[in-house]
Amino acid sequence: MKWEIVHIMNEEIQNANGNKYYRVQANVNLNAIRHNIREIKNKLKQDTKLMLIIKADAYGHGAVPIAKAIRKDHFADAYGVAIIEEAVELRKAGIDTPILVLGYTPKEQYPLVITYNVTQTIFQ
Repeated sequence: MKWEIVHIMNEEIQNANGNKYYRVQANVNLNAIRHNIREIKNKLKQDTKLMLIIKADAYGHGAVPIAKAIRKDHFADAYGVAIIEEAVELRKAGIDTPILVLGYTPKEQYPLVITYNVTQTIFQ
């Protein structure tokens, strides 16, 4: 695995009420992520399928940039997301890799599953 030292910027901000909080920014190295996924893929049997879970904006790393970076190397056979809105965001960004929505989708949003060619898990 390739470990990358990530620069995290903490900026102290004061809101209108005088409360202080910190804005945090992490710079993500997509080459390091691609390298790590390549290493994982190389350890799998050749015919093993790999689904990358990129829910919650890839855990804050940026789902669209990661999906686009990984697409170049054909590492992911599918992506897993938590909610239909995440799948729609990926499709609108041009990601055509299969997507599985792992969470519940309200019936009002069922048409999005069809429109954006997404696989939905079934709950009972």
